[in-house]
Amino acid sequence: MIRSRCLIRNSHTFVTSPIFYANAEPHIGHAYTAVLCDTAHRWNVLKNSNNQNSDSRALFSIGTDEHGSKIYQASQLAKKTPKEFCDQVSSKFSNLFENLNLSHTHFIRTTDSKHSEAVQTFWKTLSSNGYIYKSSYSGYYSITDECFIPENEVEKRNDQMVLKTTSQPVEWIEEENYMFRLSEFREKVKEWIEKTDVVYPVKYKTLALDSLTMEDDLSISRTRSRLSWGIPVPDDPSQTIYVWLDALVNYLTVSGYPQKQFVWPPTCQIIGKDITKFHLFYWPAFLMAANLSLPKKVFIHGHWLVDNVKMSKSLGNVVNPNETMDKFTSEGLRYFLLKQGNPSSDCSFSWSSCLEMINSDMVNNVGNLVNRSTVAKINKSGEYPKVESLESKVKEDTEKLMEMLEESYEKCIELYNEMMYYKLEIDDIDMSGKEAPKVEEISEKTKETRDLILRNLQESLGVDKLTKQLETDGKVAHVYWGTATTGKPHVGYLVPMRKIADFLQAGLKVTILFADLHAYLDNMKSSWELLKSRVVYYECVIKALLQSLDVPIEQLYFKKGTEYQLSREYTDDVLRLSAQVSQRDALKAGAEVVKQVSSPLLSGLLYPLLQALDEQYLKVDGQFGGVDQRKIFILAEEQLPKLKLGKRWHLMNPMVPGLTGTKMSSSEEDSKIDVLDEPDRVRTKIMGAACSRDQPDNGVLSFYNFVLFPIVSPNAIEISNQQFFDFESLKTAYLDGKLDENSLKTFLADFLVKLLEKVRTRCDNDVVKDAKEKGYSTVEDVVSEALKSSPIPELSTEQKAWKDVLGAELLIPDELDRVLPTISSSNPLEIMFVANGKGKFHLGFVAPLLKIKSLHDSGVPVKGTILVSDIEAFLDNEKVSWGAIEARGIYYREMFLSLIKRLKLENIIEVKIAAEHEKYFDKDYVLDFYKMASAVTRDETTICEGSALSGNLVPLIYSLNAHIHRPDLLIVGNDSTVFADLSARLLRYFGYPAISHLAIPTVPGCNGQKMSCSVLDFLLDPLDTPKQTKTKIARSFCEPGNLDGNVAMQLAELIVFPLLNGSCLNIPRSADNGGDVSVSNYRELEHEFVTGTNPEFPLHPGDLKNAVVGVINGLFDGVRADFADKTREKLVKDAFMASKGKKK
Repeated sequence: MIRSRCLIRNSHTFVTSPIFYANAEPHIGHAYTAVLCDTAHRWNVLKNSNNQNSDSRALFSIGTDEHGSKIYQASQLAKKTPKEFCDQVSSKFSNLFENLNLSHTHFIRTTDSKHSEAVQTFWKTLSSNGYIYKSSYSGYYSITDECFIPENEVEKRNDQMVLKTTSQPVEWIEEENYMFRLSEFREKVKEWIEKTDVVYPVKYKTLALDSLTMEDDLSISRTRSRLSWGIPVPDDPSQTIYVWLDALVNYLTVSGYPQKQFVWPPTCQIIGKDITKFHLFYWPAFLMAANLSLPKKVFIHGHWLVDNVKMSKSLGNVVNPNETMDKFTSEGLRYFLLKQGNPSSDCSFSWSSCLEMINSDMVNNVGNLVNRSTVAKINKSGEYPKVESLESKVKEDTEKLMEMLEESYEKCIELYNEMMYYKLEIDDIDMSGKEAPKVEEISEKTKETRDLILRNLQESLGVDKLTKQLETDGKVAHVYWGTATTGKPHVGYLVPMRKIADFLQAGLKVTILFADLHAYLDNMKSSWELLKSRVVYYECVIKALLQSLDVPIEQLYFKKGTEYQLSREYTDDVLRLSAQVSQRDALKAGAEVVKQVSSPLLSGLLYPLLQALDEQYLKVDGQFGGVDQRKIFILAEEQLPKLKLGKRWHLMNPMVPGLTGTKMSSSEEDSKIDVLDEPDRVRTKIMGAACSRDQPDNGVLSFYNFVLFPIVSPNAIEISNQQFFDFESLKTAYLDGKLDENSLKTFLADFLVKLLEKVRTRCDNDVVKDAKEKGYSTVEDVVSEALKSSPIPELSTEQKAWKDVLGAELLIPDELDRVLPTISSSNPLEIMFVANGKGKFHLGFVAPLLKIKSLHDSGVPVKGTILVSDIEAFLDNEKVSWGAIEARGIYYREMFLSLIKRLKLENIIEVKIAAEHEKYFDKDYVLDFYKMASAVTRDETTICEGSALSGNLVPLIYSLNAHIHRPDLLIVGNDSTVFADLSARLLRYFGYPAISHLAIPTVPGCNGQKMSCSVLDFLLDPLDTPKQTKTKIARSFCEPGNLDGNVAMQLAELIVFPLLNGSCLNIPRSADNGGDVSVSNYRELEHEFVTGTNPEFPLHPGDLKNAVVGVINGLFDGVRADFADKTREKLVKDAFMASKGKKK
């Protein structure tokens, strides 16, 4: 490798951003790169703030790339000169960086004169060193990428040559160009990439090496006649310097080059993965040719998608970062990009996820902490002690907390140095009123037992609680490990089995949970009988595994999840937990164990909640699992105590990578070796496993580390005449080339075959054979087929008339057509309205009663049911206690009964509370609930307000209520028709008939919006005083020019005239104002209000409002009278008690 010349400065940091192409406006991807660079630069400045070295500098450059064919073409389309066009676009980038509050030291434009000087000087250096020559050149050229493309990277599609990877068109060009001797540097660049840590994250090293495929020299100029917009070649004005050579030199320009003193090399160059070839092949080759030092680090990141779709102008989904900052502020956007942005993969932007993250982390956590720390009640003076004295006091009072903060500090520094900002966690800090825990002495026996329990774990939580329990409780500690019976046990199970052996040796009681419900939901094509056989198979294999390791299993217990997970009590707790966990937190908790997609299944969000609750229902003291369970364990530690269900300790073993380099999974055949695989299959899979020295955490080495050595210890193993007593010595020998891959794999294969032979022998019996045959037979689809369409019977004249009365607002009308032929006076049409009693009862609930009354009065034989859904109410309002919800159900029932009495509908309508139904939350109901959760996504069920996961469960409960009660028709507000469509899809998916819905207009509140249970100032509560009702309506909008927003007119149409039932609405007025007005229907009222029978005396809004108030108060008076007794007064009080608590 060429040795670079000496650096001008001995100590500096130099962060570079790629300069952005000025052919279009900036988008969210540009903002991410810029913020990533800015954070790295700020961290450098912060770290070096106490550096007394006067020769130390911190640079950060960013800018715009303004030359090339694309710029010229874009300027022509914009009818501007290239310079005018670049000035306009570059200013937008500059403004974006200012809005993002970047701290860059240099903003460069490639049209700057100093940059042109640097590029031409660099060209002359390459030329004088003998690396540039002139030659005829031909090849495929991509205007999009501004470079020639090797022939093996293009193909013909639709009579046009295009890039294989992007389908961008290329054109064949033949011309005389200047060439750079790139071929002389290919091996040198490869050596640099392979033998240094320059590429980060490490996963991109393969991408960098793959970019070195070009074996020819590189054309570094274009004819001036074809490309005039660029920097001319020195001493040859007929040629323009290649835009990528021009662009890459920008890093030298900002450093001070070509002056005698300049800051070099960059300490961190940050790029997107799409420009890897230019920065990790062309750029180091150019620098080597110029005898300049190479960058210290090239940090590569993935792309940004929008809702998991690539950004595209044609799709209209390009996100403007300035618009995003207008909504979320620059600090909010910066935080989201760094927290959401995992450099190792492509990331997705969505407005909802940005809002959730900012509210959850910045508002609820950090904002809450700052507010509680600075509020005047705590710090009345508003003054703060000096840091030194405060530090001393804090250390004195909270030594344990300081130790924790020190550990966090070190971890934080590590992550900032690695630029892995997304891994930084913001946890709630609640230390108020707590004393630092006392460090107590423990016995040597306890220490030995604890060390045995903790050995070879990757991480543990709550060790203090475990230690205290071992020392003082006097009872056997109980831990559980769970596995879903989705596939077959594989050799990765040997890792937890080794730890379970330690637990049993330590005297712990161990329960192994077979999560059969999870397995069923993961693949609903598996029958319950099949899954029962799989549980038997799993139990036999796991017992055999442990016995083959000479582990006594007297203290080992087995449990199936469905033995308790389908109970009413367990499901109640799932719903309670869902009410305090947000969608985002549930998704985050399952990130490592649930497949991540743009719109995850709802069951995937419930998975972490179920696993957390298993701790309570298995009555264990702790849970054991892989380190991929960490976020679920943290969820359990944070959330279960809030339900007064206790906090457990958690132990995590490392994960053994699969044979293909990914996580070993029961459902991924290529990644695993099944415990009962035949020896030849075991050997074949081991010999074909990924075992690269570049990836020392591969599955082969990991198996030595976590399985083989713990089993053989303290004895040594011998491979190729070398003895190894521990994993580190073996790993070093292999990575240094002293141990070859074939020998490494052969020894492991022999070891596994020998170990698994013991397991196969123990499993060679009829029980295992029968379980395997029944549990892994051909899987048939057991999800009920959708009901086949049957012919719709012909309707009679009377039945057609009934359907006409129902109106055009029918949803899923075919289902009603199947029902109507059976309807008669002796078998009336059963109509149901589901009332979600989450807040105050209001006038809007009168509308479905009036609709049922209208149908009855029109001759349709009907029977109505009002179903008060208390569970829906709880899920849709997580701040309300279970006790209050139960009381609220009764309150709603009494309200409806009072109104029904007023409307004389006692013989037509009954009121039920959903939870009182005998099938409510029985085994079939619960199973259907989980099945539905596995059939819909989070986005499909995000209907209710709020961020709690419980809101997504409301459509499921609605569908199940519909299925249990089976009405012929459901009434729904016209703003909630999504419930009709979703419930129909869910019911049909599981073989149940869908139900027709009738959409009715929603009653407006006094603010003109839909009347809502939670907006007290604008709802009309039957228990309001007559004056309150009048005052609320008097404040409402009521102008003739806008009837759609006229509250009084809408109330008249939807409530008043249906209540009057054909009687006239009398509107008293004085003789001076034209006298009384009497109208018999809404059309007459509209005419009087807008035009007036006597135009000299139009109907005044105040007179109209008073008339409406009179009718509504007339209805409410009877309800007020019913609720005047103390029993009902207490009922209302109980229904709206403020405290949150456990269900009675």
